[in-house]
Amino acid sequence: MTLVLYDDAQARATEPFALTRPFGEVRAGGLLIRERWERVADEAATGVVGAAHLAKFEEAGAPAPVSARLAPGTLLVNSRFCPALGAALPRLAMGGALVSNGQVVAVALERPVDASALAAGDVKLDSFATRTSGEAAGWWVDETWDIVRLLPEMLVADAAVLATTIPDEPPAHVAVLGAHRLAAARGSYFEPHVVVDTTAGDVVVAAGA
Repeated sequence: MTLVLYDDAQARATEPFALTRPFGEVRAGGLLIRERWERVADEAATGVVGAAHLAKFEEAGAPAPVSARLAPGTLLVNSRFCPALGAALPRLAMGGALVSNGQVVAVALERPVDASALAAGDVKLDSFATRTSGEAAGWWVDETWDIVRLLPEMLVADAAVLATTIPDEPPAHVAVLGAHRLAAARGSYFEPHVVVDTTAGDVVVAAGA
């Protein structure tokens, strides 16, 4: 399966983000939106269909803009949807779609689609779906400020999942207050006399932080 992100017209209007980067390269919660999709789909994104002024966008880890035809079986996903990290996406048959709040968030293309047909961003993924294959858990970003409005809820949910991927224990000199876990990856650094409050949920510190 090939994973491609699609910036619809609404994603392209979320300024100032849309001026400088595809919407999948915006951080929402604990990860970039693209990284969220890669995690739940268990696939690395191979491309993005977005605004013309981002045709030469380059950044480490980001997929290249797509200008060619998308092959049947491509998993085309809406970059404004932030999938919850806790559940893997089911493998979709061609034409199958996942929905959230009545809108298609991902579809496995049944036929080839020219990227030029998506150039304006006004095509809805619903037009490629022949069947609904299930509901997707997550959050829609409809307006620019939703990234901030949803941040507390998303961070709590993300940390609970990401903490399970870190088996390491924090350094002995770090004091932890609260019933939740401090998940400190090996290679993270804590100054002396640090106190971490986990009352509201798990706290995740990545390697190198």
